[in-house]
Amino acid sequence: MILFCWGNLYDASAQHLTNKQIEDLKTDSNLVATTSLGFYNWYLSCLKHDSTYNIIQPLYHWHDKIPVIETNEYIRGLEEMHLVSDTFINFEKERFRICQDSLNHIDYDAVMKEGGPIGYYYDECYFIESYYWLASQEYPDSCEIKKIDLDGNVATCQLLFFWNSENSLGKQYDTNFYCCLKLRKYAKNWRIDSIDIKRN
Repeated sequence: MILFCWGNLYDASAQHLTNKQIEDLKTDSNLVATTSLGFYNWYLSCLKHDSTYNIIQPLYHWHDKIPVIETNEYIRGLEEMHLVSDTFINFEKERFRICQDSLNHIDYDAVMKEGGPIGYYYDECYFIESYYWLASQEYPDSCEIKKIDLDGNVATCQLLFFWNSENSLGKQYDTNFYCCLKLRKYAKNWRIDSIDIKRN
């Protein structure tokens, strides 16, 4: 395994690599970074612009007393970006299917009486009321690479998220949020297979 801290080789075994191998690793590292940042830059951009908000935040409408989540635009966006793999897209479709299966049995009268968001009724649907890929109801200004691990045709990329401070303190990092993207090389393209997130 070769560890990059955004472009720099730190693993001692790198000393035994040929110049071409090192250049290939740097190229792969750059592509992994571009793909990882590309996904989250898209995600954050959608949150910042109301016109694209619904692309990443599944909405729902009532149909015969059943909330129906609308995810077609989000899935289409993932497919058109070419940043995530079929594995990732299939996982997302399954996540939404599980949620919808729960919503098919919702107690409409109880929901109307209590007036609470439908995402609170089932754990499988909590993402409706929050930003799933940030595990939060707030979003930062941007993100950057923390580190990249390359191991053949697989890679992990950890990201740091931050707000731009208006005073002299500079970037204010979200230290409570952990985000690690897992990528795989398909032919010559790096694609995101999954994203591991958690919030303290």
